Amino acid sequence: MPQRNDTAIWSGLFRISAESGQTLQAQIRQAIVAAILDRQIAASMPLPSCRILAEKLGVARGTVVLAFQQLVDQGFLVARERRGHFVNPDVLATPAKPHQKAPDQANEIDWKARRQIAASDMPPPAKHDNWIKSSYPFVYGQFDPALFPTAEWRECNRM
Repeated sequence: MPQRNDTAIWSGLFRISAESGQTLQAQIRQAIVAAILDRQIAASMPLPSCRILAEKLGVARGTVVLAFQQLVDQGFLVARERRGHFVNPDVLATPAKPHQKAPDQANEIDWKARRQIAASDMPPPAKHDNWIKSSYPFVYGQFDPALFPTAEWRECNRM
């Protein structure tokens, strides 16, 4: 089995930042997918363990575990019992993607101009004192945590 060269290869693949606007899981997934599609990782080479990668990146182990699990679900990785995670050979069977140049600034969409109103610009919700006792207490930004599937929403939000 090939050796895991954690320091030389893996330290150069990841550029994660808490300030990037993306979740750490998404950044880890994107870095691994980009490395796979650019053929920087061979199918025979095991990825570092979740524990080692989390330690190197300075993130929680659960963050890496969830990122790896989603990559397995998406078909980029294969988990082999007692051996670790490997690149799915079927992914490498497709032709390598050509390197793309950065898009011109003129062709990019100006999302700030397209948005009519930002959520932070919306007025605070107007509600009467007994709003919760209404037949249908729908108020912008308010929900009943006993009725809303918060755990399921968080799981969907991780993807």
